[in-house]
Amino acid sequence: MLSAQVAAAIEGYSARLVSLEAAAFAKEVTAAAAPDTVNRAKAYLSAASRLGAFAQTVGLELACDVVLHPSVIERCCAPGVTAMSAATRGTVRTNLRAIARATGASDPRPAAVSRERAKPPYSPAEIASYLALADAQPTETRRMRASALVCLSAGTGLVGADLKGTRGTDVERRAGGVVVQVRALGGAREASRSSLATTSVSSMPPRGQAAAS
Repeated sequence: MLSAQVAAAIEGYSARLVSLEAAAFAKEVTAAAAPDTVNRAKAYLSAASRLGAFAQTVGLELACDVVLHPSVIERCCAPGVTAMSAATRGTVRTNLRAIARATGASDPRPAAVSRERAKPPYSPAEIASYLALADAQPTETRRMRASALVCLSAGTGLVGADLKGTRGTDVERRAGGVVVQVRALGGAREASRSSLATTSVSSMPPRGQAAAS
């Protein structure tokens, strides 16, 4: 429901630079969008009148479901089509999209896809604690495997299948550090922590055995 002030602002709108048809279209879609303030109504009227004028120049019918289509809005605000400044184009497009959403003329927004945020790296103290736990394992084989897991995970960032498939023959010393050949990806990742390089090589299981099982 439009307030009396908003309704009066829409009814009294008269555009000087567009046709009467484009001005009437602007009034229609602005009223349908039901802005809650007079300033918002004026912004909608200005943007919609520009869109209506553009639609007339390309021969489009001044109907909400036609003119408020996202492709028409984008074309109206394209740099090569309008003489509006970049700031004005952005404002007009934002207002037109708001009108389209409010009137149901645009498709619903796509569902937001959650993003996995990178976790902060382990501190040297935390890595030292994990290595101490690895050294506390009851057998030599388990100590080697646990140390290798810590070094490969913290030193090269290997996880999942890449980590499980890594063997002692995939780790080698090179100038400047240690390189781990990643079988699943067909590439290589260089250890990012030089302090783990020697430990990573010396703690890997014997030839042909996987670091994780």
